[in-house]
Amino acid sequence: MSVPLPFSRICIIGSGLIGTSIGLALSHKGVLVTMLDQDSRTQGIAQALMGKEGGEISGAELVISAVPVSAFSMVISNLEKANFKGVFIDVASIKAKPVLEVRESSLPVSHFLPTHPMSGREFSGAESARADLFEGRPWMIDSAGVDQKAILWGKALIEALGAAVIDMPAADHDKAVALVSHLPQLISSLLAKQLAGNPASWLELSGAGLRDMTRIAASDSSLWKEIIAANSAAIAPLLKSLALDL
Repeated sequence: MSVPLPFSRICIIGSGLIGTSIGLALSHKGVLVTMLDQDSRTQGIAQALMGKEGGEISGAELVISAVPVSAFSMVISNLEKANFKGVFIDVASIKAKPVLEVRESSLPVSHFLPTHPMSGREFSGAESARADLFEGRPWMIDSAGVDQKAILWGKALIEALGAAVIDMPAADHDKAVALVSHLPQLISSLLAKQLAGNPASWLELSGAGLRDMTRIAASDSSLWKEIIAANSAAIAPLLKSLALDL
């Protein structure tokens, strides 16, 4: 028997794969979901998947930022304009930078819970959203200095989506994902690049190993350029270590 969620109206800013998948899963549980995006077409697709018309930021009990790190300051600005004082969660792939930006804003820092779901697909956009995307996956939070209500709401959301909560400091998270996520993405993309221009008959000899190692190379390159640039301090030592091993 599922436990009732402590919120009934949420607003998700960012209608990509992660944001829309969160909204889809919560809408299936009876939560009224408002999807917002700078791209009106993308917002329309995402909102249509929710099955109900949404409202505004000011009417939401919980706001989730699902935008790239470079757009996070825009989310903060929108929340400040709406005088939002409720619980605020982000799902960006790095954590130190968003935490710093919230601290420098007028938003209540204790109401902000930094999180990151370790889940995704090689396909992007609202059209690729799946309600089961997070099932069985780890989902990081940093509860240090965060109000108990925000922590409880964040954990309730994560567990309702079938993910497992892992509590760790933002700085540790950024180092960890550099190793287990960002470095593999770079290696996969560079390996796929080596295949270009070679005879098709050679590629016909490939098996599951090559497919497994290059699958994520199909991910959104512009998004990954941004992630790698934002977490370069943690990634650079790993690349130097890899080069030494080679």
